[in-house]
Amino acid sequence: MQAVKISKKSVPVLNRSLSKGSNRYFKLSALTLIILSTHCFADSSFNPAFLENMGDGSNVADLSAFSSPTGGQLPGKYTVDIYINGEETDHREVEFVADKSQVGTKSNEQATGLIPCLTLEDLKGYGLKTDAIEAFKKSTTAQDAAVVVAEDVKTKGPTGEEKCSNVLLSIPSAKAEFDFNKQKLNLSIPQALISRSARGYVDPKYWDDGITAALIDYNFSGANGTNKSGGESSNDDSYYLNLRSGLNFGAWRLRNYSTWNDNNGVREFQNVNTYLQRNIVPLKSLLTLGDSYSPADIFDSSQFRGVQLASDDDMLPDSQQGFAPIIRGIAKTNAQVTITQNGYTIYQSYVSPGAFEINDLYPSGGSGDLTVVIKEQDGSQQTFIQPYASVPMLQREGRTKYSLTAGQYRNGYSGSTPKFGQFTLIRGFSRGVTAYGGMQGSENYTSAAVGLGQNLGDFGAVSVDITQAKTNLPEGEVSKGQSYRFLYSKSFADSGTDFRLLGYRYSTSGFYTLQESVDLNDDANTLSLFDIRTHKRSRVEGSVNQSLPENWGSFYFSASVQNYWGDDTKEQTLQWGYSNSWKSISYNIAVSDSYVTEQERDRQISLNVSIPLDKWLKSATVSYNSTHGSDGRVQRQTSLNGTLLEDRNLNYNVSEGFGNKGQGNTGNTSLNYQGKYGNSNIGYSYTTDSRRINYGLQGGVIAHSGGVTLSQPLGETVALVATPGAADTKIWNNNGVRTDSSGYAILPYITPYRHNNVGLDATSLGKNVEIDESAKDVVPTRGAVVRATFTTHVGYRMMMIMMRPSGKPVPFGTTVALVDDKVTDAGIVGEQGEAYLSGLPAKGSLKAQWGKEADEHCTVHYEVNEKQAEETLMALEGQCIPE
Repeated sequence: MQAVKISKKSVPVLNRSLSKGSNRYFKLSALTLIILSTHCFADSSFNPAFLENMGDGSNVADLSAFSSPTGGQLPGKYTVDIYINGEETDHREVEFVADKSQVGTKSNEQATGLIPCLTLEDLKGYGLKTDAIEAFKKSTTAQDAAVVVAEDVKTKGPTGEEKCSNVLLSIPSAKAEFDFNKQKLNLSIPQALISRSARGYVDPKYWDDGITAALIDYNFSGANGTNKSGGESSNDDSYYLNLRSGLNFGAWRLRNYSTWNDNNGVREFQNVNTYLQRNIVPLKSLLTLGDSYSPADIFDSSQFRGVQLASDDDMLPDSQQGFAPIIRGIAKTNAQVTITQNGYTIYQSYVSPGAFEINDLYPSGGSGDLTVVIKEQDGSQQTFIQPYASVPMLQREGRTKYSLTAGQYRNGYSGSTPKFGQFTLIRGFSRGVTAYGGMQGSENYTSAAVGLGQNLGDFGAVSVDITQAKTNLPEGEVSKGQSYRFLYSKSFADSGTDFRLLGYRYSTSGFYTLQESVDLNDDANTLSLFDIRTHKRSRVEGSVNQSLPENWGSFYFSASVQNYWGDDTKEQTLQWGYSNSWKSISYNIAVSDSYVTEQERDRQISLNVSIPLDKWLKSATVSYNSTHGSDGRVQRQTSLNGTLLEDRNLNYNVSEGFGNKGQGNTGNTSLNYQGKYGNSNIGYSYTTDSRRINYGLQGGVIAHSGGVTLSQPLGETVALVATPGAADTKIWNNNGVRTDSSGYAILPYITPYRHNNVGLDATSLGKNVEIDESAKDVVPTRGAVVRATFTTHVGYRMMMIMMRPSGKPVPFGTTVALVDDKVTDAGIVGEQGEAYLSGLPAKGSLKAQWGKEADEHCTVHYEVNEKQAEETLMALEGQCIPE
């Protein structure tokens, strides 16, 4: 049953009572002022006798609850945002009790008159150093006069049970202030008693492993086209399916990642990995059994099948998040972009002509160069290598990060699976120093690494390491060598400069990586890149993002150069871009230059200008793009794109272009829809010599105890939103996410080990549905499916006029509740005995109470007929019978 406040739900009651005479108007206005004004004047109170003296005192209920400093708010459970010393710390339901005893001195009094029930364990979870409380008391000069000696303040319920426990009041200078209007609880605790390491950290006792569930995340894309060449026509069909399936039970996560490709009838299925994983909370680590990849902190990441125990930084406060590269490029036409890593296809999609950016990559390993292939609509291809490695190795003082891996080596290039093991250790010391090292080995390979990292303060961070390796070559030879690596990163906040990654690696001629050694000793491997004479010599890579002074825009630059021993081959990729805006018009320039020795240089320059059309067409933009290639070809295109529908979850794009040197006209049209059951897209494009239709479906399926729920694409960790009886309710967090006919929805991409707010749009609820609260807080573990259940009240809304047998209405200010298996507050009676009620069943009983005596309550029995049930707000009159 939804509690009804005068400030909102009782507006119909107020309006009705205003015309009943000046005395009634004065009474109701006074009651309204009692309830509302106390929110503005924390120290004000009101004497109910003021109303009683205006007329028949028997017709006014006991209003003592509104005369307290609580601001007219009754004790109970409220979902609040908790702030500690001004910093948001938690969002949860807290029970509040009335502060009748006014325990403590003025410094410990509750500004609202409500005491939050926070236990010692609660405060410890927020970083309270309990072992320092006694010492802090002794150092406080006002202790004897101002401190409550009791370790805990306890309030008993009516039957003697312990109702509230609050250690906060026993701490010198600590206090709690409850801002009811903002549902905000401000806790003030001496800074000396708060652990700094707890900031941004959620105590593991609040972590939720989630429910038992089976899940599938799918991504399908396809294209069917025709190409004309030399007077002949040929078909070009391509299909790609990416499946991430799994099962959750308790803290365990069973996962499988598979891909399927079909290029013109050539089909390939790849099982990228299958593994069982769970968190080990005391070690702040993840245990993985099966197929996975080793960490990329010190050595290149390697695919393996076996077991791994490794630290999980996300379990720690304010930890550094994982790194994934942004893939940038320039497409000449409506092109297919395919990204592979370690021999596995990990991404495939379609992009429009011009500069593109892929920032949602999900790599199959922590490192390993990415091969990017841009296949144009006419069949031509651009290929470049995107280096992928880590930022400098730094850990906080006292923090140890480790990994233990053992199993069989896996490689998408060949079937060789030698036994493989790896150990890494990283330790943070004082003065910003980090030491790290590790060992790696297989049947024909051993290596060891050692390095140091240093936080340089204003000058950024740097790490340097050396790896010594020994490799057994196929013909019985032994090769030894070293690899030296330098990594640097820095953000200059004042100048807006951000070095995301700047690195250099040099390897001697006798050095091989683990992957190269496996390929060398695999008789079935025919890759010319990996033979005795050819392996990596040096690699330089870096990226800079620079924000310019106001109104001057920003630019980025990235570069990588890699060469090999025993070969003159050099791979080079340079990319840079500039973007800015003038008034509402935005524009950017992008340049891409890819070069591989003995291959034709591929340089692309792209200009894009976008103009919003909100004055004429809501949420629409017109764009112009021009792309110039090193071969002299120029492609110009004009497009219109925008969003439609109430949730702005339908994206459209229409474009038309023209190219020189025989390219002719080009065109493209596409639709992308984000729905509650998944996402879909379809597009059509053409050139002078080709036609293509491309399409895709992306989404997730979760089977749980409540049934099967379809959703948009799932992230690693998700929330199952449950709103019983509230179908088609909008979820604030994501476009297009709404509850299904059973009241379930999936909120994807939530953050593990952190507070995640799940919000409902109350305006999208059905006419006979109400909720107690519109937001829930969940703290999932990695890979969990956590349930966020909202209490819904599905039923009728009515204005009930409650009359006593004497013919008089029940007293003004009477509280009304539905009599069920428990009594729930429902509303407050107006001056004529009227109360607005919601979420009521078709038949039931209402209890009215206006005092504490036995004869100061009665019950109304009601039943809704078919005609009344059709009304949005029905008016009923009921006889209130004394019990």
